[in-house]
Amino acid sequence: MAFFQWDDKYSVGVARFDQEHKKLIDLTNRFYDAMKEGKGRDVIGPTCRELVNYTKTHFANEELALAKTSYPNLAEHKREHNLFTNQALDLQKKVESGEPVVISSIGNFLKNWLINHIQGTDKTYSKYFS
Repeated sequence: MAFFQWDDKYSVGVARFDQEHKKLIDLTNRFYDAMKEGKGRDVIGPTCRELVNYTKTHFANEELALAKTSYPNLAEHKREHNLFTNQALDLQKKVESGEPVVISSIGNFLKNWLINHIQGTDKTYSKYFS
């Protein structure tokens, strides 16, 4: 069973963004699976890079689409995106510098952040795409 299972309750009602969220969940699951197999240290660097890069792409896509809909909470949404991006970049720097990182906390951080962001902040934009 996957560490983080997609459920329709996570849907934001915009197919493109649901697909992008599923990819972020897949990245989280791939990392968790490698960690369970004792390969966490082998994949943490590439996974962090992929996560940071894909997150930036997803956030840019979301922000551009929201700007076109006159979404009133765009500034706050961008702040949340920037916060997560900075946290992911900090994690990536620690990993690449060889600084000790508690691997299991990374999976939980990603899962909790995605659940809270998708179900909280992202759910508020659904009606602007109707």
